[in-house]
Amino acid sequence: MNKSILISHFDKIFEWIDGYLKKLDPHSTNFALKTCLALVVGYGLAFLLNFSASTTAITVLVLNTRYLGSSVDKGVLRITGTLAGAVIALFLIGFLAQERFLFIFVVALLNAFLFYMMQGSRYPYSWFVCAMTILIVGFGSVENPDNIFHSAVSRVSGVILGIVSSLLVHGLFRPSRAGDDFEKQLRNILHEASKLLDLKYSDYILDRSDANQIVKIERNIISGLPKLKSTLNAAAYDTGRFSRFLTDTLVNLIFVLSETFKNCYTYPSLKFNIQKSQAFSEIMELITSYTRKLVSDCDLSRDGTIVNDDSAFQAEFQTKLDSLTEEFKSQ
Repeated sequence: MNKSILISHFDKIFEWIDGYLKKLDPHSTNFALKTCLALVVGYGLAFLLNFSASTTAITVLVLNTRYLGSSVDKGVLRITGTLAGAVIALFLIGFLAQERFLFIFVVALLNAFLFYMMQGSRYPYSWFVCAMTILIVGFGSVENPDNIFHSAVSRVSGVILGIVSSLLVHGLFRPSRAGDDFEKQLRNILHEASKLLDLKYSDYILDRSDANQIVKIERNIISGLPKLKSTLNAAAYDTGRFSRFLTDTLVNLIFVLSETFKNCYTYPSLKFNIQKSQAFSEIMELITSYTRKLVSDCDLSRDGTIVNDDSAFQAEFQTKLDSLTEEFKSQ
């Protein structure tokens, strides 16, 4: 009796575990398990090589992102900032070890400069890591200047080991690449942009207002663009076909079209001329059909067998644009 009761309890426990595991998100589970494995590998190698285990572990945690490309990008920026900061700290301790107040003043100025550079840089994380390394290595050795070289080497070696451990685990065990997610996000953005183009044309030119829908789509595009760019940056590292892809053209196209319709709304005479213009209607039909083609092209195969040639569209667009320019000049 007791044995049967015990077995029934175990069955309930296993059923609960099985039900819970089925609810887990596979991507999140994969990410968590790889983070755990990278920590074990990093700690083990750090103890084996007598490196800084804490620095290694922190680097592993910082570098663990959803995509392999993001981890590679972050790893490059982290090692660059760490090397630069360690070298600067070596020079500062070497020349200012006996001048404590001057040392503090110079470090404060350097950090002000580094944080200033962060604001307009494409690589703010590298500047931040450089500033952090100067503080950790510099102030950590100011009481014992003879230990500065060991401190700098320990910091750099721990960061390198953390990067290697993280990328090794992420690259070997079911790597999550950003390319597929980027294509999905790009398709959604293009689809929204195509709808926005139709709605704005109807609203500003044809006087068929749907302001709420326009605002909703604009917000979707604006909120989606930063994520799209972030995913593309990761895809440039882990998916070869995106290494030369530029989002600036797409972003500029959306904003230029938006500004064009705003100008039409602001200047009634321009709007009146455009409403009468056959050339402008033809241009809008051409752009609309092309944006829809872009959306459909996102579903095509990516095996390199399909080559898109936009020269015909560009030539036709330029011809119609010249016609529109001549039409406006004659008015």
